Amino acid sequence: MKKGYFLVAAVLFFGSGTAQILNFPDANFKAKLLASSTSNNIATTYIGTKIKIDANNNGEIEASEITGVNRLELDNAGIASLEGIAAFTNLYELHCAHNQLVSLDLNSLHRLMLLDCSFNQLTTVVYDSPEMTNLLVNDNQLTSLDISASPLGYQDIMGYFYIVNNPITQLYALNALPYQADTDFRLAPSLTNLCCATQANMDWFQFLADLQNVTTIAIDNSCLLQVETPSQKSSSLSPNPVNTMLTIDTAADVISYRIYTMLGQSVLEIPKAQHLKTIDVSGLKTGSYFLKVEARQGTFTLRFVKR
Repeated sequence: MKKGYFLVAAVLFFGSGTAQILNFPDANFKAKLLASSTSNNIATTYIGTKIKIDANNNGEIEASEITGVNRLELDNAGIASLEGIAAFTNLYELHCAHNQLVSLDLNSLHRLMLLDCSFNQLTTVVYDSPEMTNLLVNDNQLTSLDISASPLGYQDIMGYFYIVNNPITQLYALNALPYQADTDFRLAPSLTNLCCATQANMDWFQFLADLQNVTTIAIDNSCLLQVETPSQKSSSLSPNPVNTMLTIDTAADVISYRIYTMLGQSVLEIPKAQHLKTIDVSGLKTGSYFLKVEARQGTFTLRFVKR
């Protein structure tokens, strides 16, 4: 009898220790996830199947419970932080409009195709999904935005790109070419510079601007050639020229690094670069490159030469 008792106890103890409990510091965010069920649209699969995330009703969110979640509806939930969202690596759509968000870091969500974070207080939005075709960031406090990671609408897909009602002055589109994207620059009257890395990108955006009779935006590659931001002024690369290990000296709170050729081709990407101060560039061909630094303080670019 005692032997059977200890066996059951051991199974319960070790079995309960296998679940990975995820951390969501924002109480409203966690409450919204726990409220998901088969009778609402808070969490669904890509074909629309409704999901109850807390399947075992333990009041916690476990890693195994979110693997099938492809779409999250988090609108109007009083959420101030989406810390923990990085665990939803299979997310295709994220709707988080009408909340209290001030920053949004989605660099770990590489499958994200649609982001609606409109009507918040966002000053920073960063993402790194090459699948992004719909981006709605309207009615926030953005002064700059980097859309370089994605094409924002393929040639056979109508994409949405809304930036209206932001005090935005700088738009980075180093690798983005929004074919057929619903982009109306007339709704961003404060936008003065749109930085592109390739002539094809510049030609496309200039075509859109001309079509809309917008003449107040400088469409060029100035952000790659000029030192303008405080973070860029206080940052440096060494050795430069470099053979193998490139050291970044910066006080900025780095989020990610991306290296481009002089023609705008992305050749190296480091999406999670917090506290990373060295990059191995030994695999790059000899020539000149741009290092784009995505930081909490904004985006800036540094130039180096690979021997």
